[in-house]
Amino acid sequence: GMGCYLKNGILYAVMNEVDEDPKSNPLSVLLIFDLSDNQLICSYEIRGNNGRNHFNHVVVDNHGVAYISNTLKSNIIYVDTRNKHDSLKILIAHKDLGWVHGLDLNEDGSMLFTTSYQGGIRFFDLRKGAFTTYRDTTLAGDDGLKYFQGFLYGVGQNSIRRYSLDKALTKVTGRNVILEDHEYFNDPRCLHVEDSVLYCLANIEFDPVTFGESKKTKRNRAGR
Repeated sequence: GMGCYLKNGILYAVMNEVDEDPKSNPLSVLLIFDLSDNQLICSYEIRGNNGRNHFNHVVVDNHGVAYISNTLKSNIIYVDTRNKHDSLKILIAHKDLGWVHGLDLNEDGSMLFTTSYQGGIRFFDLRKGAFTTYRDTTLAGDDGLKYFQGFLYGVGQNSIRRYSLDKALTKVTGRNVILEDHEYFNDPRCLHVEDSVLYCLANIEFDPVTFGESKKTKRNRAGR
């Protein structure tokens, strides 16, 4: 099991069979549950080809279209969940989606935000079917990504950051660290915003993880 998304009492969850044998064809699946009775509504499946897929994060627009980051294939998958007979398809495959993780949508579902370890934050205009021209690989490193009231929030490398955006939602105009190296942090990943409260999966590791010298360490050393 990997990412999940809750909307209007419906839970969308992605899962993967893990088999690294290049000759295997493991499944990756989007499952949809009705939380009023905990029953499975439907599922959508694909098999890996020349290596497995890795469905990671999922977001769903107001019309039921689900978008899924496929980390090992550098692409975004989509499906219309209102149609049980629809199938999982590739929205876009791109080098800047190398090790893609978090993704989210703006309020009207016209802009898809993605973050990847190789390409950083990119803006995919769903009306035009293309990325905007903005590109800044120095923004790479986040895992989770959430849009809220005109800002993007990212988490990764023991930090939560807020990214300011232009009014057209086509580029990042500024960034600042909200929280770094909190005592509970050990490789924090997923983010969620609910009622103006930001939630974070604070640690995913059993053993301590380091990300080089943190800004906090540098400040403390400079002050000595």
